[in-house]
Amino acid sequence: MGDQNPIQQLGPGRPHHCASDASDHFGPSVVHIDTSDGSSTEDMASDSDFTIVSSRRLKRKIRRTSPTGRQTPKQASRVRSYTISYVPTSTTDILNSLNRQSLSEYFELVAPGQVAEIRINARKNILSVEVTTKSILDTLKAIVQLGNIPVRAFSAYDKETTTGVIYDVDEEITDSSLEKLLSSSSPIRATYK
Repeated sequence: MGDQNPIQQLGPGRPHHCASDASDHFGPSVVHIDTSDGSSTEDMASDSDFTIVSSRRLKRKIRRTSPTGRQTPKQASRVRSYTISYVPTSTTDILNSLNRQSLSEYFELVAPGQVAEIRINARKNILSVEVTTKSILDTLKAIVQLGNIPVRAFSAYDKETTTGVIYDVDEEITDSSLEKLLSSSSPIRATYK
């Protein structure tokens, strides 16, 4: 029984009064730390060989970044474009069913070298064509059929154009006299009642 640990001799539920015996068995409870600098000129010379350790996350981020991501973005060209849009005259026709290649070839024949972009909005069933010159818009407005689909052309308003609604207009005023009664700093293209 003399070989047993003093803590075990106390048994469960008894207070441990033998702290000194336990420290003798498990080692000293106070550890002495050397606080001297211990560095020498030889150690300082080896500090120049020290490399900075970076985290893996930073390395991954650097690896993921493309070399073009660090460059400044290119400015979009300031070429003015004019838009004309087409909608089918029948609600059952779908412009998205048209062949894109044949559309490109057709608009290139009608407006050679002036078509900047052709877009189809499938949700709204609208085909829009952007051209570089305003003079070709009248030619494009004359188109009444694309492929086998009859269409109606309309041009988008310019940035200088303002549209609006005037409420409570007297019913006796005609469309022709309404335009004479209105005044605007920009030219009035059309009035509808």
